[in-house]
Amino acid sequence: MKALTARPAKARAAEPRAHRISLRRSMRSAAQPPQREPARTVTLMIMLETATPKVDPVRS
Repeated sequence: MKALTARPAKARAAEPRAHRISLRRSMRSAAQPPQREPARTVTLMIMLETATPKVDPVRS
């Protein structure tokens, strides 16, 4: 059992940090779209309500 428990730890230590960072980035990118979508919908609603191209300053 000691060998079985020791191997995963060694495998984790052998993993390059770049791989872990890429996993974290992938998780972040997966979590970001839901946060961006509401803002888009809000801008679309404002554009529909105003129907004017002056909505761009509100975005920035």
